[in-house]
Amino acid sequence: MSSDAQRKAESRYLATKKTVTIRFDPAEAGAVSTAAAAAGESTQGYILTAVRQRMERDASSAPKSPAGVLPPEVEDRLE
Repeated sequence: MSSDAQRKAESRYLATKKTVTIRFDPAEAGAVSTAAAAAGESTQGYILTAVRQRMERDASSAPKSPAGVLPPEVEDRLE
């Protein structure tokens, strides 16, 4: 059982995060988990790394968005 302080800390932490649900077929989920373990990463970390790498790769070939359309943190990743 967690203390009030732990619950409050967790609540504050989760308030800074956005939850995204991804659904895999069972076989694909197993393959991703196995690949993550082989890479020494958690499944979440493995997926986030893959997404960041894809965004970086796509950004190098994508045109810039019109000013003010994307949030600055996303725009910075496109540079």
